[in-house]
Amino acid sequence: MRKLLCGAVLMLAVAGCGGNDASNRGLPQGAEPVELDPADFTLEIDNPYWPMRPGSEWV
Repeated sequence: MRKLLCGAVLMLAVAGCGGNDASNRGLPQGAEPVELDPADFTLEIDNPYWPMRPGSEWV
């Protein structure tokens, strides 16, 4: 049982050490500039888990 637990902890530790995986490629790092296209944004807020009424602000 103890070997199984140690093996599981070791596997989790090794899995967490992945540095440059595919999900981070193309994302800006540090002070790299970001180019945003205003056409990618909308004024419609339709998140059912966080409904906001017109005029609401999140600061």
